[in-house]
Amino acid sequence: MRLYFTLALMSSLFIQLTSQSVTYEKTLVDPIVPLGVVDVQDIKDQYLFNLTNIETQDASAHIIKHKLIDIKHQIDEEYPKKDINPVNTRGDSEPPVIQYGFNGQLATPGVPLDNSLASNGEQILIAMNNHFAMRRIDGSAIVGFSLDHFAADVGLEGSTFDPRVVYDPESDRYIGVFLHGFESGDTGIGIMFSQSNDITGEWAVYALPGNPFSNTTWSDYPMINVTSTDLVITMNLIRDNEPWETGFDETILWQLDKSKGYVNEDMNSILWQGIEFNGQNIRNLCPMESADATLESNSYYLSNRNFDIENDTIFFVELSGGIDDDDATLSIEALITDMPYGAPPNADQSIGFLQTNDARVLEGFYQDDQIQFVGNTRNPINNKAGIYHGIIRNVSGAKDISLEHIIPEDLEIGYPGITYTGLEPTDLDAIIHFSHTSSTVFAGTSAMYYHPDDGYSDIIELKSGDNYIDYLQGDVERWGDYAGSQREFNSPGQCLVSGTIGIATRDHRAWITRLSRPAPISNTDDEIVADQSIEVFPNPVSHRVNFNFNVPDGTKKLRVAIYDVSGQVVHILKNGAVQKTGESTMSFEINHLSPGLYTVSVSSDDRPVLSETFIRQ
Repeated sequence: MRLYFTLALMSSLFIQLTSQSVTYEKTLVDPIVPLGVVDVQDIKDQYLFNLTNIETQDASAHIIKHKLIDIKHQIDEEYPKKDINPVNTRGDSEPPVIQYGFNGQLATPGVPLDNSLASNGEQILIAMNNHFAMRRIDGSAIVGFSLDHFAADVGLEGSTFDPRVVYDPESDRYIGVFLHGFESGDTGIGIMFSQSNDITGEWAVYALPGNPFSNTTWSDYPMINVTSTDLVITMNLIRDNEPWETGFDETILWQLDKSKGYVNEDMNSILWQGIEFNGQNIRNLCPMESADATLESNSYYLSNRNFDIENDTIFFVELSGGIDDDDATLSIEALITDMPYGAPPNADQSIGFLQTNDARVLEGFYQDDQIQFVGNTRNPINNKAGIYHGIIRNVSGAKDISLEHIIPEDLEIGYPGITYTGLEPTDLDAIIHFSHTSSTVFAGTSAMYYHPDDGYSDIIELKSGDNYIDYLQGDVERWGDYAGSQREFNSPGQCLVSGTIGIATRDHRAWITRLSRPAPISNTDDEIVADQSIEVFPNPVSHRVNFNFNVPDGTKKLRVAIYDVSGQVVHILKNGAVQKTGESTMSFEINHLSPGLYTVSVSSDDRPVLSETFIRQ
């Protein structure tokens, strides 16, 4: 069965923003009628069938064309890789803490391995190119099924690909988006809304046209975002019989009433098109998700000149207002970074290479008037495949943007994600994760921690690979198009990340890791404490802990706090004036605490003095 879509376009509004050389068109679309409801309990996909073409592919499953190959050849000629190991000047931050990890999928995932995940803190929905896996938070399996099988239950038959999933923390619901069809005549967008907070229950499924203008284009590479009222989908339109690199037509933006999807009702939608700057269409609009559980009404998106060998422009796009705001508009601003980015070379394996695609923005978040984002790039030190970390400060005013290249020793890295790990609204720390490889290191996943005051931590390995990846014909293998990550909203300071690893059979797999921000670190300022140390006893301990330390001279206010392994404050023992300084002893009961690792942190007049861990037996 093949479904064809028609739209009645109405209330068309054309807006010209001459001050920023921007044009766009906003169109109210007839309500989208649900196709039906799929109950996961009724899915019987015993065979978990997977069909993967092993010819060398591009991101749209077409045979690779010359544009991307030419770009990679140009990079190799103009910027040959060098065996230069950079000096580590990252900062004083401690690395993130690995809690545990597990294999993500329950079947063969397909090529490329497009990782996406969503979690409410109890269940995890994991999406890969043609496969869904539902797991408990500890990694134990619930159920898995093919994306084709799920789509066929509501009549969306054909090749399905590019799934994205997201958890809505305000509504306590899940949303998924996927594509099907590679030509204008059969292209479509599937949208799925959980009807409860249980991913194994019912899902209402809708369909949007992949060719909304009834021309010769089809939809590719979706990215999704949730606001306080909307589901927003950004989409690239690709012309028939052309590869995604050269066949790009334009990027469109769908704005949908998410509340209707959660109750299986007809859903209002708005379509934005003609999104350009200085007469050139912008592609790959990447949403900047709300970092914490408080969703915004406005939403932000970033793009760049992703195929350029070197560029310093980031396009900042703001959608003001939700689906019911008649005055909602798009504004676009070109920001100039202090450090250039550029399309990366393919990454080395022990045999062959891993495809790095281009330098598009891959993931980011918004918090406290700041945006942080990441993407692939050629690093400027040794011309190897690397990633960038960008920050836009003062989002609501005169924006200031900076870019930092993440350059590891002896590795090439790609397909990063970034997750907010702050505990307070003004915290702006994050965990950055990515896949790694080299001619001597099998494909695996890594991560690092960033704090605005202490800088970047060392890179830690989350999961090592067991072999190089060799699944397709030719010497260039698919690494993925994106990686998944999400903050755990019910456990601030913790997150889930998904990356690609090579396995013994030379195939690839998604590896899920649960991480937490590091415990508070000691201050390295010599003016505070020169030879400060803390003595905790006994350790491990089951009832009462004692510790000796030195209160610095001149201290007016002393703060002593207990943190758990995720960096969350368990209790503030003291936060006030002290009568005497110098050698001191303090003790407290801990028999009411759950067994585990904790940290005692001491600060003098709001300046960190020291920290030490103890184990509650």
